[in-house]
Amino acid sequence: MSLSAKANTFDPYSLQAVQPVRQPGWNEDLVWYEPNVPSNYITSVRFDPYEELMWSGTSDGRVVSYSLPGATKYTSWFAHEVSQNYDTDCSISEILVNQEGVVSLSSTGVKYCTRGGLPKSYYLHDENEQLYATCFVEERTGARSKIVFGGSGDSLYVFDLERSKVCQELQLPNGITRLKQGRFLYCGTPSGKITVCDQRSNRIENTFLGCTGPVTDLAEKGDLLVACGFGTRMGQTIVDQIIKVYDIRTMRPLQGFPFHAGPYRMEFHPKFSSMLLVASSSGEFTIVDATTGFGHLPMYSIDTQGLGLSCFDISSSGSIIGLGDINGALHQWGESEDVTVNNYSYNALPIVDPFPTPSCEMTETCPLNTPQMDLLFEHCQSELLSTWNGCPYFAVPYPPKQIIPPEVARNMRRQDFLSVCPVPPGNHIRNLILHCEPAALPTYLDCAEFFESTEDTKKKGDKDMEPETETEETEVESEGEKYQSRPPKQYRVLRLRHSPKSYLYNISRYNQTRLSGLENALKNTYINSLLQTLYWIPQIHAFCQSILYREELTITDELGFLFRTMDLASGTPCEPRNFLTTLQKMPTAQNIGIFEEDVTETSYPKLIEKVQAYLLDRIHKECTTLNPVNKNTKWPQAKEIKKKTNNSIIDDVFGSTMKTVNNCMHCKNATQISTRHLSYNLSFPSTPSSFATVLRNSLSTASNTHAWCENCGSFQMSHQRKEVTTLPNILVLNCPSSQMSEDFWESVSDDASALWADGNRNNMIDNADSRPHWIPFTIQLSHDSKTEKMQVKEFSSNKSVTSTSEGTVYVLTSVISCVTDWASVPNRHLVSQIRVKPSGHPMTKDDKSQDPGWYLFNDYQVLPISQFEAVHVDHKWKVPCILYYTQLNSTSLKPIPPITNPVGDFSLFHERPLSKPSTDLSFKPLTIDEIPKPGTLVAIDTEYVRTSEEVLRNQGQRRVVIRPMQFSLARVSVLRSWDNFEPFIDDYISIDESTIQDYLTQYSGVHSGDLDPTRSKHYVTTLKQACLKLRYLADQGTIFVGHGLQSDFTIINMFVPKEQIIDTVDLYYIEGNRRISLKFLAITLLNVNIQAETHDSIEDAKTALLLYYRYLELKDPVEEFEDLLRLIYEVGQAIEWKVELYTGHVKELIDEKLKQF
Repeated sequence: MSLSAKANTFDPYSLQAVQPVRQPGWNEDLVWYEPNVPSNYITSVRFDPYEELMWSGTSDGRVVSYSLPGATKYTSWFAHEVSQNYDTDCSISEILVNQEGVVSLSSTGVKYCTRGGLPKSYYLHDENEQLYATCFVEERTGARSKIVFGGSGDSLYVFDLERSKVCQELQLPNGITRLKQGRFLYCGTPSGKITVCDQRSNRIENTFLGCTGPVTDLAEKGDLLVACGFGTRMGQTIVDQIIKVYDIRTMRPLQGFPFHAGPYRMEFHPKFSSMLLVASSSGEFTIVDATTGFGHLPMYSIDTQGLGLSCFDISSSGSIIGLGDINGALHQWGESEDVTVNNYSYNALPIVDPFPTPSCEMTETCPLNTPQMDLLFEHCQSELLSTWNGCPYFAVPYPPKQIIPPEVARNMRRQDFLSVCPVPPGNHIRNLILHCEPAALPTYLDCAEFFESTEDTKKKGDKDMEPETETEETEVESEGEKYQSRPPKQYRVLRLRHSPKSYLYNISRYNQTRLSGLENALKNTYINSLLQTLYWIPQIHAFCQSILYREELTITDELGFLFRTMDLASGTPCEPRNFLTTLQKMPTAQNIGIFEEDVTETSYPKLIEKVQAYLLDRIHKECTTLNPVNKNTKWPQAKEIKKKTNNSIIDDVFGSTMKTVNNCMHCKNATQISTRHLSYNLSFPSTPSSFATVLRNSLSTASNTHAWCENCGSFQMSHQRKEVTTLPNILVLNCPSSQMSEDFWESVSDDASALWADGNRNNMIDNADSRPHWIPFTIQLSHDSKTEKMQVKEFSSNKSVTSTSEGTVYVLTSVISCVTDWASVPNRHLVSQIRVKPSGHPMTKDDKSQDPGWYLFNDYQVLPISQFEAVHVDHKWKVPCILYYTQLNSTSLKPIPPITNPVGDFSLFHERPLSKPSTDLSFKPLTIDEIPKPGTLVAIDTEYVRTSEEVLRNQGQRRVVIRPMQFSLARVSVLRSWDNFEPFIDDYISIDESTIQDYLTQYSGVHSGDLDPTRSKHYVTTLKQACLKLRYLADQGTIFVGHGLQSDFTIINMFVPKEQIIDTVDLYYIEGNRRISLKFLAITLLNVNIQAETHDSIEDAKTALLLYYRYLELKDPVEEFEDLLRLIYEVGQAIEWKVELYTGHVKELIDEKLKQF
């Protein structure tokens, strides 16, 4: 290491030190460098806040520390090494120091080491994303155990240094260049914007437009935030000389000030509230007041040998400034001769070599058995060459080299740099050669999201709608055993490729039944399996559709709406959009951690148990505390509440009583309490046991615990015994996820490897009862009066067993299972297997078959399965999460009343808006005489806003949409087809505007504040009230006329039968061509120019109705109408569908054709 006293006398290849001459103010005390650094410059500098050390990082991935004063080298190690191909940037962009060690960030990952260089944790990031910046996460405890980092990707990652894993991911589009943590998390972006994030709520509080180019640095202290970066002038990128200043309290920009040398790096002085240290890339720096912009010190400069400054930092004491340059030199500037890094520092521990090399001399004649050589070999960690047994080969973890078959080698000929030969005779597939036997190497299959083959998609001829084909098998070198046990195709993750024409894509091949599946494009759709199970419970299905409450956020109502949609869809997949939206709005649901974005580790078995407990408890509370709107309901559990009662449909179906007896071991006093339970957890033993044994031990438990004793007046050791005294009509058994349960499932897994290997699903249906399975189809529960314990008998066959006086018989009716597929993303998901009884449900009551059958519900895929598949357990890919046993011939359940529609005309006439609209309403409400009748025409149009971006994933050389953009209903307008097309509904939907990412004003006409009831001048109502109005119109048999109604009703999340929809986008359409926009049809057929500045739902609905009436005039004769359509297509293609070009000759062509009608 070379030292020098002043920058202007520094020679990077000289070892001479010159005694400095100190001037008043700041002076350069030392300049030093590492001999191998000039080719690898300094990239980061950081002072240690706990010890008298200065840390530096280099472009070759080395971390070096120096003890100050004196710049004595303390430690050095390679934190991020370059790859063998030299294609990875391993330079250290940031260094952070806490009490336990040092964190270094490179473009490829994060490494956390002790001050001596011993690694503590390491994280290697995705190769497709470059990391640029990091900072500590401010925790309430003051500990610096977490960091947040980001880069060129669309996310910020919170990394736990102690647990060595990413614990949280924050969405931030467009990437970041700098990070600062203070009261908020401040992110500088490549586009010049500064995003202010609240890390606790994961929300973006504000966004400032800092520069027109990338942000190069941020500094924060108190209520001030300063930023600098690049700008553009005459199309070229230059350094922006203005330093931007922001007030964090009011979230507004303040007056900036210039730094004529060009600001590049900034840091607030630790001793003063507004003093800012600013440095340029050329090496000039000074200290200015951030509130006024006045400099209190002269401009200083360092000698960078013409290469420029790369980094700098100021110590916590404020008396030392450290700077690094591209020449590889480190500069130490001091405010006085006696300087320290910190006011109070720990004493740095000396670094001692744990294995000191003994001093000995080794020559060719030195024998190996001398004491000196023994001492040397004592520290050797590997075997010596003298221990080699002479074996001429070694085992390596690579497959043997493939030998070319003789018949191929004989016919081989040289062509350029390749050897080619014709395909040898035999059963060979064209363009395919097997390099090894299928079982010789582990295989890896990419996510089985799409079941359609390439040949099937080619037959369709629609590339936009073709789903992604399944990825072929490729070889991997590790964890091969996981990928060899992939689940069958019907159990794998389903994901369609989304495109603008996705609503045209026919996914009926996934469901050939009349039973509707649920789509999985939204977040938190892991709940689909539970929704399907509740749907197929007749009491829950009928109750939720027959009850309606006035309150906005009610689970019962949303389940009723969803169940009715599934009834009407008859096999068409439905989307639980409104149900999930309502669930996410509930404060109690947000606090228990049931949403995927709120948990660090997604454990679906635990999440589905939490969701089930919450939904059942919520429906029970709504049933016992809320009054229904329809007072004439025949459900006794939903009558008007006159006194507090706990009677509810949930308690009738799932409720059971458990008795808990506490015997105080001190005073022998016994207390007894009874509680109601809706489900029970299975307690898995450490050794394999039968289902009956596990269930008996779970329903009857005994343990010693600390409990409050009324007799003793204190907590005492008590013997606690729990017994189930009354049995439910549906017994719900949770299978908690733990290490013990995983070991137990492995011990009781069914042997069905041969069954799945051939892929023949027909073999599963035969002789299912004779196959061994741990989960029984039928169980019998009885209470033993002698032992006061619950006795359990299990029946492996599915033969009919009747309830007797000896006990109560339960039959397995539903299983929610967790399927693991290590080749999918995500690698776990939930499916439900349900025993569908034709006579017990409206969807199957007309089925000719009277035998109950098992069906697999894997999101929108519905398949009939054998009963063996329902109880099959394989710890490698399928384990149960929740089991549902239904009581046979239950006498406690009353007959199910018929479903009555709770939605009446009150939804149109008895509503109060959330806002205070202007006196001139944009619509005229219906009168009693105008209530639509079956066949009445109404025009409808909707507007929506975007609430989330699409989620992409790289697949090969293309990016695939995993989750499409999400939209939310913002406005719905419905017009009369009489009375001059007067609108009678024009509702703006109340939405939390913090969740809106884009109002899409150009296409929706919705502005900021229109959806806020406190600011809007429009008629604002809730989503539930708007849907009730449309639901009533649909139930009345109203026919809806509109343009693109498929997407409108998808956003509304409402199913309307096809016979009640007239879509003008289909009326004016020729198969195989694009669909014509409403604006182009209006200008050509109606000679009306709409959507001049923005969209208006009233104008669009009226135009669609006029186009329908125009169609009635033009449709006959059919040949003439088809000629007109072809002419419109030709004109549109000629002018590229631009309305402003529809003039002159092309307009005359259409007008002349219209005169013929």
